[in-house]
Amino acid sequence: MSSPQQPPRCAVLHSPAWPLIAAIVHNPQLYAPLQPLAVFDAQRVSCCSPAAWGEGVRLGQRRRQAQGACPHVVIVPHDPERDARLFEPVVRSVGTLVPLIDVENPGSLLLATRGPSRYVGGDDALAVRLLTLAREGLSHTSHGLDTDEVITAGGGLGVGIADGRIAATLAARSSSRRGEPVVIQPGVQA
Repeated sequence: MSSPQQPPRCAVLHSPAWPLIAAIVHNPQLYAPLQPLAVFDAQRVSCCSPAAWGEGVRLGQRRRQAQGACPHVVIVPHDPERDARLFEPVVRSVGTLVPLIDVENPGSLLLATRGPSRYVGGDDALAVRLLTLAREGLSHTSHGLDTDEVITAGGGLGVGIADGRIAATLAARSSSRRGEPVVIQPGVQA
C-alpha cells in the first residue's frame, strides 16, 4: 500500500466582497468606502460591506429586508465586467512575481508556491509579498483613494498558503477576516 500523494502547495489571494472594491474604485463620487454598501444579484444580497453587516444586512436577503435592517444602505449594481476589468491590475501586479496565475473569479486568484516561495525566502515572505503586490495593483486604479479604506469596505484582502487549493482558499478567507496572512505549514492537516 502506497502513501497518499501530498497536494501541491498553493497560495490564494482573496477579497470576500471584490464587487464593492471595484464599485468604489470605478465611481468614487457615488460610493464612499465607509458607508454601508450592498451588491444585489438576482434580487438578493450577494455581498455587503462590514458597515452594512454591522447594521444587520446579510447575504441572501431581499432588497426590502436589507433596507429594513439598514434604511441608508447604498445599493451597488451587480456588474461582472466592471469587477473583472478592475481586478486585472491586481493580477498584472502579482504576475510580475508569478507567471502562472489561475483567476477563479474577480477578487480571488490562485498560484502554485514552489518556485515563488523559494525566490522570496519562504511561504511567510511570499504571503506578505502577494499582499503588497495586490495593494500596489489596486492603488494604480484607485485614483488617490485611501487603498486601506477601500480594501476594508470590501471585507479585507487575505492571502492563505497551504497544501491544496481548498485548504489555501479557507486560509485566505480566514486571512481576510484576521487582517494578516495565514500560512499552514506543509503536511499539517487542517
